[in-house]
Amino acid sequence: MRILVCVKQVFDTETRIAIKEGGQTYSLPPSTVYRINQYDEHALEAALALQDVLPETTVDVLSAGPPK
Repeated sequence: MRILVCVKQVFDTETRIAIKEGGQTYSLPPSTVYRINQYDEHALEAALALQDVLPETTVDVLSAGPPK
């Protein structure tokens, strides 16, 4: 079995977001820490747990976006 897990990066929940006037846009400080989306992390853990039970399983992870 092959499992493909798609992941995206999001900024850390501890990051302070500055909402710009009008509420339409925001800015993040240059020191912003990015991490894997929490739900994608759970999906990856579930896929790896399946791989432990079924050793012939391969898990691939796909992410697209800027190289942060």
